[in-house]
Amino acid sequence: MAKEQSAPISTEPAEAPPQGGSAPAQGAWGQVGSPPPDTAGEVPPPAPGAQAIPSAPETQAPEGSAPAPASPGGSLLGPGAGLGEVVPSPEARSSGFVPESEARGAEALLPAEGSLKEVLSQSEVERLLTQVQAQETSAPVLKPGGQKTRLKSEDIQPCDFRQPAFLTSSELRKIRLRHEEFIRSLAAHLSIYLRLEVVIHLSKLQTLSFQRYAEGLPNPTHVTLFKVEPLKGVCLLDMSPRLGLTLVDRLLGGPAHSVGVNGELSEIEAALLDQVAQIILNEWCQLWQKIETARPVLLGHENSGRFLASSPHDSVMLILSMEVRLGDCVEQMQLALPFLTIEPLVRHAGAATGSETGPAANQRGQPQWNPWFDEVPVQLHTQWQGLELTARQLSRLKCGDVLDLEANCFDRVEVRLEQLPKFYGRLGTTGDHWAVELTERVKS
Repeated sequence: MAKEQSAPISTEPAEAPPQGGSAPAQGAWGQVGSPPPDTAGEVPPPAPGAQAIPSAPETQAPEGSAPAPASPGGSLLGPGAGLGEVVPSPEARSSGFVPESEARGAEALLPAEGSLKEVLSQSEVERLLTQVQAQETSAPVLKPGGQKTRLKSEDIQPCDFRQPAFLTSSELRKIRLRHEEFIRSLAAHLSIYLRLEVVIHLSKLQTLSFQRYAEGLPNPTHVTLFKVEPLKGVCLLDMSPRLGLTLVDRLLGGPAHSVGVNGELSEIEAALLDQVAQIILNEWCQLWQKIETARPVLLGHENSGRFLASSPHDSVMLILSMEVRLGDCVEQMQLALPFLTIEPLVRHAGAATGSETGPAANQRGQPQWNPWFDEVPVQLHTQWQGLELTARQLSRLKCGDVLDLEANCFDRVEVRLEQLPKFYGRLGTTGDHWAVELTERVKS
């Protein structure tokens, strides 16, 4: 009685065909993939690509079967084998185990579906380039709620935590408008005081730490230390020695031209320059008269930023940089205000602006009178029409002649300010003096 035993399914290839022939060689089992002719009790071979079931290692291939020759490069397919046919390696025949990669046969050698590189169209390439450029010009930003979004690089402002800004953008804009008004008023006042045209432009308005401000001062320089009562903090007004000496030269009656710099300012020159500094600081305090009764007090002078110790090194300063043109001198002048001084003024100004409603809010844009012009003399003239004479009649006029005037000519008297007609009025008397009652404004 024959003993049944399980054997591995073996599909050995036939011998290689002779050169020049196309028919496969016949071995003990016949053609590759066909069962042996006289094998009883064995399981027929599986379909191509199926996995083999391992069995006892003692089982050996039937006698007379030819071993499969190794193909070049270690291929699993022997000569004459077709795609989809299982051809085990010598190791699999000796151990009885066929790996999955070998059981799959030629399917393992074929590329997987979709693994071939796709060819992109021109529109897809342009879309990818646009996405890359958008990522380069934008940055991820986290919103307060934790939502992540992207913003353009120009919409993102860097923040330097070592140099904090104590003013918001709206507050800084309001302060800039106030100081532009201060510069216009200061230029007019200095021009009248020095009797020479003074041109001042706003160069920069920024916030810096006290240490950076002091390190940026030129050497030598002229720094005036002052305090704004009743506010806290020590403020600074610095200008170049050349500008200071040009101002002193003009105060002494000079032309303010070609002024040389010979080191530091003397005590007499510094005392004369304090008069100009007092005018500058009084004009600045006029900006805040409606908010705070400010009054400048001069404290002293310095000629170098290395010796300044009026504020802590990390305190924030509001720096107003101005370009001053006087004669042939064009130099910079800076006004440095610490946080302790400017913060109450900004806070009160914001509260006053927010509380204004109705007519008061409409008057904010109207020009306001500068009290520094209170004592400026202005010529006032009156004249009227009502009599016309020929050149011959004018040549015959003499003392004692009487000129006939129209009765209504005194009802329309023209009032002129510095030869510019401004009002119409009616001539009359008040007490022992002649007077003109203003009745109408001249339309420009």
